[in-house]
Amino acid sequence: MKNLEMEIADIKSLLNEVLHALSSVNEQNFDENLIKAKHGMEKMANLRLSLKKAYPLEVLKKYDPELVEITKLIQDSFDNLFTKKKNQFAELGKQIAALRNKSKLVNYYR
Repeated sequence: MKNLEMEIADIKSLLNEVLHALSSVNEQNFDENLIKAKHGMEKMANLRLSLKKAYPLEVLKKYDPELVEITKLIQDSFDNLFTKKKNQFAELGKQIAALRNKSKLVNYYR
């Protein structure tokens, strides 16, 4: 059981690293932090598969509530990132459309 608890602790640590990487994303480190998050999630998935093979589901379920909370935070962070980027692209689209309209008006007045 100690081994299982250590592996669960490793998964928690990886999830917290992913959460930290996603929380600290900004324009300068966007790509770098998303790559860190991706690698962390891949490592966590591999650990999860090995735990599923090594332990019965009933034993693993008792650790589930602790991990679900962190994964929900990660999901919310991803959702917030994508919503933020979507809004930025929408704003850029509006600005481009306004510039096109301005250009058309200038051409019309010539």
